[in-house]
Amino acid sequence: MGLLHHFTDEQGHHPVFKELITIIVVGLVKKVNYGPDKAFRKHVTENPASWKTTYREAKGNDLKVNVEGGTLLRNYPIIIKTDNDEVTIDIEGGIGAVPIRFENLKSADVLLFQVINGKELKLDQSVHGNDFWQTDYDALTNPFKVTFNLQLDYISKFLWILRAN
Repeated sequence: MGLLHHFTDEQGHHPVFKELITIIVVGLVKKVNYGPDKAFRKHVTENPASWKTTYREAKGNDLKVNVEGGTLLRNYPIIIKTDNDEVTIDIEGGIGAVPIRFENLKSADVLLFQVINGKELKLDQSVHGNDFWQTDYDALTNPFKVTFNLQLDYISKFLWILRAN
């Protein structure tokens, strides 16, 4: 008698289990190069093979996100269903590279700006041209999805604007 036998209804149907499981893979040795994230590299050097790394990620990525021009579907990773050609996102918190996905876009030709002291600065993380972002297209429903990774551990509050180009 298998384990699923214990999880059946009167008709013998097995239930469907739905759950989001987040797996955090962290470095355990301080000799490894952890890329350009200086704050993470410093933390791992000071806390090698420690539970503090997972705690830091969980606590630091408990984001507060406000959206205008769209609907927040999930706050980590950040997923926003856009309603307009311009979406404003206010993010508080964040550790390291935080993924942000914009769904329901009419086109993948969008620009993301960070607002610093009232000035809009275009996000440009490119190394080889068009990198550090991902585009998905659904041929059945026609909308696009665009995903960026935002480096969020150098200040505590961020204002971003996504615009159709």
